[in-house]
Amino acid sequence: MYTNGDSYTGQILAHGTGKMVYTNGDVYEGEFDMGKRNNKGTYKYINGEKYCGQWKDNMHHGQGIFTYKTGDVYNGEFFENKRHGRGDMLFEGGSRYKGLWSQGKCNGLGVMTTSKVEYNGAWRNNLYHGKGTLTSQCDGSSYTGLFNEGKKHGKGVAIFQNGDKVIEGYWINDFLLTGTIFEKNGDKYEGEVRKYKKHGRGKITYKNGDTFVGSFKDDNRKGQGKLHAKDGLVLEGDWTHNKCLAKVVCDIEFDITTKDYEFKIAGQNGKRVASEQLGPVEKKRVLDKLSTGVLTDITNVEQKRDKIGRFSV
Repeated sequence: MYTNGDSYTGQILAHGTGKMVYTNGDVYEGEFDMGKRNNKGTYKYINGEKYCGQWKDNMHHGQGIFTYKTGDVYNGEFFENKRHGRGDMLFEGGSRYKGLWSQGKCNGLGVMTTSKVEYNGAWRNNLYHGKGTLTSQCDGSSYTGLFNEGKKHGKGVAIFQNGDKVIEGYWINDFLLTGTIFEKNGDKYEGEVRKYKKHGRGKITYKNGDTFVGSFKDDNRKGQGKLHAKDGLVLEGDWTHNKCLAKVVCDIEFDITTKDYEFKIAGQNGKRVASEQLGPVEKKRVLDKLSTGVLTDITNVEQKRDKIGRFSV
């Protein structure tokens, strides 16, 4: 009905700036173009959600802010009602993602920060995918490398709390298989790894120049292996609790126990001599003998007793 008395019956299209109250209770205030929401406007949903931003043909399209009923808030770009482009999502629990989106999901480069971790890198379908850095908010330890569908997968570098240990390795589905471990004390290990510990076959080069090649279990030398000491001593045999147990045949029987090895030498005459019965000169001679070849074949040791009852070789 017009003020002059004219009347019109037929289709009416909203056009320009106005307010629309829909039959389901939703409310839109903003711009219309030939009956459709276009350009800028605010839409309040009956379930408590709200969108304020740009529109195109009744769809969120362009820059906008969407407040979800969960309390999450997205501020960024939209394409045909979906988060698409660059955007910032603040989750109700305090977590935050800032980066690229595609078809409503985290895709491309972005940073996710939670109370436990921070991830900075590539995403695909809301999962870590590609190259990135995952850092613990608790102790500062981190992993930088390749990810596949949310899991560490491929080459990467793990740095532990306070830099106590650095591992350059290869991961499969979040499991570290092999790598190089750099200890804070200067030791370097190359080989198999399990749960970030030396486990399996490997080689370790100690800060003092010693090297060990053999088997490890839970960071300890365990099983067959060979130690090359910087002073020329070579120890080969079965290892347990980081010490080598070997049996040597000679004319006397005695024990030698040090940091790296324990020898029980069986004497042909059945006698047994403890290592403390050997003087420093005699003990050095024994070690020199042991360093000359395979430990299980030393037979040219002669038994001698000095006037105070010590044995020498």
